[in-house]
Amino acid sequence: MELRLRLLLLALICLHAPRWASAQQPEEATDLDHPFLAEAIQAFDHLRIRLGGSLQDRVVYDVGTESPCSPFTNVSNGLFGFSVGCLGMDRWDKLNDLFQRTGAIVTFGVNALYGRYNVRRSIWAGKWNSTNAYDFIKYTISKGYPVSSWEFGNELSGHGIGAKVDAKLYGKDVIEFKSILRQLYKAPLSQPLLLGPGGFFDQQWYSQLFETSGHGVVNALSHHVYNHGGGM
Repeated sequence: MELRLRLLLLALICLHAPRWASAQQPEEATDLDHPFLAEAIQAFDHLRIRLGGSLQDRVVYDVGTESPCSPFTNVSNGLFGFSVGCLGMDRWDKLNDLFQRTGAIVTFGVNALYGRYNVRRSIWAGKWNSTNAYDFIKYTISKGYPVSSWEFGNELSGHGIGAKVDAKLYGKDVIEFKSILRQLYKAPLSQPLLLGPGGFFDQQWYSQLFETSGHGVVNALSHHVYNHGGGM
């Protein structure tokens, strides 16, 4: 009975705590102050919440020189049918208030396609532009928001889903991302984990990734398994 209740509460959290708003679900429809949401998260006792998913690689952060901050819109030629969307810092502040009140542990999925371009079909090329992620992480640290781990990209490995990145290119970019984390988190013990690739296993792709990145860059592998359907 307790397990069923916890699974039900987890479903409630997944449905009602998106970090960005889609064209179908505007931001104001998600009430982060609703007491049921906070109680559901607290029921898990330090629940780990992953902020990411299909659209994370199309999210820009409203910091630094990034402007204007526009929401997602439906576009026929966009990744998964959406344009680039923006995460405002007021929204990020509200989310962190919720996390700190409930004791949630945060894993944040970083946009790993920023600066790249679509070559054909699902293949993306070009160097990752780290400036927006750098400014966002710097802001997060300045506000004292605890992030347990940063995940680089969503389902870009192997054959990808909506987009894929060459393993050697991904490996070079996680080296740069690791350097950013070391630079911004001054104390070694305060550095969050770097996770990746957040996708499906492809032996050749993974081998090339680690041949490029070397030891000690990616702290933990994140792997997606959809035995019970998409999103589960």
